[in-house]
Amino acid sequence: HMMYKDCKEVMAKTMKKHLSLKKKGYDHKKSKDCKK
Repeated sequence: HMMYKDCKEVMAKTMKKHLSLKKKGYDHKKSKDCKK
């Protein structure tokens, strides 16, 4: 699934990837500040 930080999108294919992204501040929702 896609995870977002500000306007950056990263695909998290594994739980390990998901957790490491979460630690870096990624979330499942796009930032409201993102204009895209």
